[in-house]
Amino acid sequence: MIETRRTNFAEPEILDPFLTWCITHKVLPAPSSGKYRVDWRPVFALNEIEQSEMLLKISQGAAALTSANSDATSVISGDEFRAFIKLPRKSASPQEDQAAIEAEQTALESESGVGTGRSA
Repeated sequence: MIETRRTNFAEPEILDPFLTWCITHKVLPAPSSGKYRVDWRPVFALNEIEQSEMLLKISQGAAALTSANSDATSVISGDEFRAFIKLPRKSASPQEDQAAIEAEQTALESESGVGTGRSA
């Protein structure tokens, strides 16, 4: 709910006009690309213990659902779980691991250049 309020109200109605005013009046420098991106911090960041407890509960729930499933298929794949906890997909080879690392680095580099399509 807070994230929705941030992106649907605070950002377009308050922050964007304020940043545009600041850039127009030279309070802030204009972005070199002409665009900027707003990155919000998580509202309720979990500490390591809370993350571990949450992942344990998710694992236990998935195991319970899997054992209750009559055809004994998993309700969540290993790759889905790894994606949920922000780990890379388990690959079949070191080459795939290296390719995934390089792809992630490229994505991070392109994100660090400012831009979501908003013009300043």
